[in-house]
Amino acid sequence: MIGLAFSKLGGDSQNIGYIIPNEEVDFFLKDIGDGRYDGKPAMYDELQTLENPALREFLKLDKSVEGMIVHRPYKTESDYPLKEWDVLTRIGDTPIDNQGMIKLTRTCGSASRT
Repeated sequence: MIGLAFSKLGGDSQNIGYIIPNEEVDFFLKDIGDGRYDGKPAMYDELQTLENPALREFLKLDKSVEGMIVHRPYKTESDYPLKEWDVLTRIGDTPIDNQGMIKLTRTCGSASRT
């Protein structure tokens, strides 16, 4: 099996069909194994790349710093961990580059970016 066929017709859609990859089906089945669907982690904050030299100068960032700027946090409550102008340099132990990309290592040993 390469995936699960999925189609939805309604509203203004044009009867578009999709294939949900096996990996997504497996993830979903493992996730609901405890009787609760948690979904995938996601960030809803608006982020900006650190490619712009003027922005880097404004923030007084050394050339060695790579990452993303929090342009607009998802929430504004004081206990929300991200604030406007925060610089995100990594997710866990994984560095983020100036385009918001991270390096993923495949099992065969080569690296890819996403």
